[in-house]
Amino acid sequence: MRDAACAAIVDVFRDDERAALVLADIGLDRLAPAFEHDPARAVNVGIMEQTAVGVAAGFALEGFRPIVHTLAPFLVERPLEQLSAGASYDYSEYGMTHHAPGDVAALATIPGFEAVVPGTAREAGDAVRRAHGNGRATYVRTSISENGFEHELAAGGLTRVRAGGGPTVIAVGPMLGRTLEALTGRDATVLYATTVLPLDATALATLAAPAPEIVVVEPFY
Repeated sequence: MRDAACAAIVDVFRDDERAALVLADIGLDRLAPAFEHDPARAVNVGIMEQTAVGVAAGFALEGFRPIVHTLAPFLVERPLEQLSAGASYDYSEYGMTHHAPGDVAALATIPGFEAVVPGTAREAGDAVRRAHGNGRATYVRTSISENGFEHELAAGGLTRVRAGGGPTVIAVGPMLGRTLEALTGRDATVLYATTVLPLDATALATLAAPAPEIVVVEPFY
């Protein structure tokens, strides 16, 4: 499969003068014909995957159609910030570098990680104190926005704020206040989640409404 993909890259590179190729040392043997064909459009940056993505973004800004080739973890996980802030989102210049829509999802791929998303300043302070010395890798995600009120939290990080017969809506951290406001006059069960990794599945099964619909309101974007 990889041989076929590399052969196709070489074909595209030869056929389209707008194609550019960026390597991070991996695949140089298979893609050497592209370098021989036009070395001005083919670059090997060495073992610097973040740089490879940045160079590809530069090619794109100059009107080229860049192709970056390396091993999967080196292309996605290592230069993830470059992909999100420099090469993917069209409006990164308006603040995308300061958004983290995928931070908790990324941590979910690491076994044993705990992620806490407090909804108020008091909860943030309490979360830091609990995390210190708890023997686990813990991520406390604070926010510039917060709920305008305090709510007593249940153990485990999932608290039922309101019971209803309709769908179950899980408000994460600072989204609780806005979620309750949006649900004014609607029949719904509202759960407040502050510990999202691991999510207390047992509590969710116990606290959720009988209706099968579950909606999650997250502050991650």
